[in-house]
Amino acid sequence: MPDTQHTELEKQNAIPGSATTSRRSSKPLNSFQIAQAQFDKVAEYLALDKPTKDLLRYPLREYQFAIPVRMDYGKVRVFRGFRVQHNDARGPGKGGIRFHPQETIDTVRALSMWMT
Repeated sequence: MPDTQHTELEKQNAIPGSATTSRRSSKPLNSFQIAQAQFDKVAEYLALDKPTKDLLRYPLREYQFAIPVRMDYGKVRVFRGFRVQHNDARGPGKGGIRFHPQETIDTVRALSMWMT
């Protein structure tokens, strides 16, 4: 299999939220950019009109927060969290909150888009 096809298959089969890197670059793949590329492909296949595509391409709501916690050893650590609601046009949306030191807003955006 030619290397370009192999790299494209890796991108298509990337685990959501993973920090997988491509073979040609050490730059981590951006989960939200992958989700948007997948959306663009499906939107084209479904022949969605431009206003619908524009509405669905980005999250409806995003929350970012910081929670200070006094640790047992007396120091205060700040933990960051994210919540993204992609779209609730068809009723209540599945949402989630992510806390992890290596979590990014783009990962949470992608997860919300994949769950819509």
